[in-house]
Parts: sequence; C-alpha cells; structure tokens
Amino acid sequence: MPFKSLMVHIDLDRPNDARIKIAGTLAERCGAGVIGIAACRALPFAYSDGYAAGRLIEEERKAIASRMKEAETRFRGLLGGHAKFTEWRSAIGEPTEYILDHARAADLIILGTGYREDSFNPMREVDPAQFLAAAGRPILLVPHDVERLTAKNVLIAWKDTREARRAVLDALPLLSLCENAIVAQISEGNDPTTAETAVNDVVVWLSRHGIKARGLAPSLLDSVAQQLDSLAIEEDADLIIAGAYGHSRFREWVLGGATRDFMMRMPRCVLLAH
Repeated sequence: MPFKSLMVHIDLDRPNDARIKIAGTLAERCGAGVIGIAACRALPFAYSDGYAAGRLIEEERKAIASRMKEAETRFRGLLGGHAKFTEWRSAIGEPTEYILDHARAADLIILGTGYREDSFNPMREVDPAQFLAAAGRPILLVPHDVERLTAKNVLIAWKDTREARRAVLDALPLLSLCENAIVAQISEGNDPTTAETAVNDVVVWLSRHGIKARGLAPSLLDSVAQQLDSLAIEEDADLIIAGAYGHSRFREWVLGGATRDFMMRMPRCVLLAH
C-alpha cells in the first residue's frame, strides 16, 4: 500500500527548504498529501517580576505565532502543486509531544537531522529517539544539506531483529519506487553463513513484492555505522533503511553498534522504524 499522507516537521530555528522539497517529491511519486507541522514553547522568564515576565512571555508567544505563519507560507509555496493535498498544524507547545499527538494522521513522518546533542533544546527541537520510540510510524530523517532523494538505490541495513523486519515492511512503499535494493548484514562473528541465509531470505521476500534486490554479508571491518556509510557510498545509495532499538537500548539506533550521535550525523537520508 503506498504512502498517502506524509507529515514533515518544520523547524522554526533551522533550514527546512530541502526537507519540504523532498516531501513534495515523495508526495508526487506516491500520490500523497503533505501535512506541515510545527511547535515551539515560549521560554520562561524566571528572573523577571510577575508583570514583566507575563509581558515578555506574551511578546514571545506573538513572535512565535508570527514565525509560524511565515513558515506555513513558505511550506505551502515550496510544495506548490506537488502534493495531493496540503495541511498545516501548529501550536505553541513542546515539539516532540505535539507531533506525537498528531502522528496518527500520517503514514510517514519526516524530520531533520544535524543537531548537536550537547546543545539539544527540547522546547524548540524534536528528539528523534524519543519520538521514534513512541510514534508507531516510520520516520524519514533528512540531513539539512541533502536536497534530493531519488531512492534509486536503497541500502537495507539488515539484522534479524523485530525492528529490522518492521523497518523493511514499513519501507515497502519507498522500496517499490527504487531500481535496486541492497540488503546488507554486516557479519560480526566468524561464520558468515547465518548472515548470508538471512539476507537471502529477505532478497527473496522482496522479489515476491516485485522489488529487485541482492544481498551482501561482509565481515565487520570497522564500526558498523561507518561500514554502512561506506557501503552506501559504494552502492550509490542515497537512502538507508534500518531498524531502531527501543526500551533500554533506544539510544543505540542501528544494528546495536551505531550510536544516536552518528545517526544524527548520517550524510544521507535514513528511514527508521521501531
């Protein structure tokens, strides 16, 4: 079943144009609509007296509302006629919680990456790890400097876990658009046979969905994350599909060895599911 409703997070403090354009391209290819969504909390003014603090908060709320209106205008202008429908949702509130409340309205949620974890501000930014653990929807992470997503060649980071199976299933609408899918399980043990068997099963399963795929089971040479990035470069893949761990391990995102920090810095689009 193709994606019919995409949701793209609009960040008031960072560039959004590339993300919106990618959402528009996907919407056009899938026959889908796009929902733009933004949220930002007003900052507390703890060092002012009651009257002054209230006035400052009200001024900031008005400024945020004005910026949201500008963001909506930009969002609708960039999408043009690419989407089957466009919709805008915004609120003055905590971003992660607000978008989680509206995740039910979309098949795929598009977030930006490239934030520094040591300067993360939960009142103005979405926490992708927290969001993914609770959203119940796949997430497409788009770096701020990536302007195109062809999904011509797609790299599937496979490991025989529930999360990886969920990710590939959730990504079928995108995989159906690709020309080549590369299923790669990086073998961390001495016997690659188990990895090769698993990868072959996934390749056959994809072929039954009409998706051309082939498998790889290389031995671990570097960190898993770095090796995935190198494979993506070799295969000219601008999209990686991967499962994300949850519960006590949701800070370890891909295959248990790629950290959240690395995933935030991945120089290509990544589709994650939990």
